[in-house]
Amino acid sequence: MTVATTVPGTVVGHSPASSRAYVGSPSIVVLPDGDYLAGHDLFGPGTNFDTQMIYGSTDQGATWTHRATVTGQFWSTLFLAGGSVWTIGASRQYGNVVIRRSDDGGHTWTEPTDEANGLIKSGTFHTAPTPVLEHEGRWWRAIEDVTDTSRWGRSFRAGMFSAPVGSDLLDARNWTSTPFQAVDPSWLGGTMNAWLEGNAVVGSDGQMMNVMRVDEPGTGNHVYSALLRVPTPDSPMTFDPEVDLVPMPGGISKFTIRWDEPTGRYHSLVNHVPHPERAAKGLRGRHVLCHVTSPDLRTWQVGAVLLEHEDDVDHGFQYVDWVVEGEDILFVSRTAYEDSEGSAENFHDSNYLTFHRFADFRSRLPSTS
Repeated sequence: MTVATTVPGTVVGHSPASSRAYVGSPSIVVLPDGDYLAGHDLFGPGTNFDTQMIYGSTDQGATWTHRATVTGQFWSTLFLAGGSVWTIGASRQYGNVVIRRSDDGGHTWTEPTDEANGLIKSGTFHTAPTPVLEHEGRWWRAIEDVTDTSRWGRSFRAGMFSAPVGSDLLDARNWTSTPFQAVDPSWLGGTMNAWLEGNAVVGSDGQMMNVMRVDEPGTGNHVYSALLRVPTPDSPMTFDPEVDLVPMPGGISKFTIRWDEPTGRYHSLVNHVPHPERAAKGLRGRHVLCHVTSPDLRTWQVGAVLLEHEDDVDHGFQYVDWVVEGEDILFVSRTAYEDSEGSAENFHDSNYLTFHRFADFRSRLPSTS
């Protein structure tokens, strides 16, 4: 099928609305040989909620080809460690925590058969493609456990997994996690619903943090992130709702935060809408994608608008994952847009994975005033 050419960026993967298999969980990494690798999962009634699609580009994102279909991998992040590429997430929607390794650029992957071969922890878990970060001799990855899958959000409990750098990441014995922590619905004046999709981020004081998306339906006028401190790999995270629920543009939807040393700022690409009260419902407003930066994770500045569409019903640029290459940010988007069959199912149930380049981003920083 020939897809429409009006969709912004370069099409990596496509799944039309008629398939009832929607594109989710974008992730991107640049391999040591210069190839780009991107992944997404498939969700919706036409799926089993358990498959990650892997694509590669040998020409800096100009064209993409399918490299692998990985069954038993969902909500997963691609990352590099020890000369290999890895993917870590859940085995399916609300599944086990699993990890796989590829030694051939994402064409073939190990199978998480048991605790010695990629099954990190059995249970009921939720996550998204958020950063896997190396810090103080360990790899860190935020993941939530779920106490009741019938209660979206409220039953998600924040956690942080980690393993020593240089250890066998397929061996569950090398992984540990913090205790999991629930939200208190009394926070934010009683409108706090959930924290989820945490980011492993090193704070400005050098301490590991879990920076989380906050679902606060309320009036839709307030957008927050939650800053949880991680004192040790296996001790409880610390959090003060009076000071650690901080305004963040786009914090109501999934985001990826990374530190950029040359600019001395944290960066993210987020669904920021200047007037969120005008969105038709809380999760709308994904039709605008902006670049934001912060010196300290607490004060954010909004910069360039990277993608936008006037319609927020059937259009979305969301769940963006990104990496820095030289002076550019490379990013992939879960994109809802017209194709040769018509529109996406809606803004949320996307039909494309698209690739984009935010060129010379350091010269386009938002004002700090």
